[in-house]
Amino acid sequence: MNKIYLFLFIAGCISLILVLMFGRIGMYSLNLGFLVPIIFKHKADERERQLSYKNYSQVLMLLLIIFVNYYVLNSFIEFGLSFDRYLIGILISLLFIFLGLNGLRLLKNE
Repeated sequence: MNKIYLFLFIAGCISLILVLMFGRIGMYSLNLGFLVPIIFKHKADERERQLSYKNYSQVLMLLLIIFVNYYVLNSFIEFGLSFDRYLIGILISLLFIFLGLNGLRLLKNE
């Protein structure tokens, strides 16, 4: 499981850098994070499944908080057209980064 979460963190960092540098073309790097089930095939035991469910629920709640705050701040602050255009790529990159970091944190603590 450490390898999976470390891979997600690295893929998220690479994707975020490429999306910020190259825009739409950089969004093709987001496919790295979606290759996890293909690259890492193993049978997860019950503990690993519970940690994965906990990880996904915590990270998705964090992303929902980010979505709501972005929506509220968007009425007060003009983020710019380029930021709005690449928002999905940035958020998916952040999803992979948060999944990796939170997964490593959960594995360490539990």
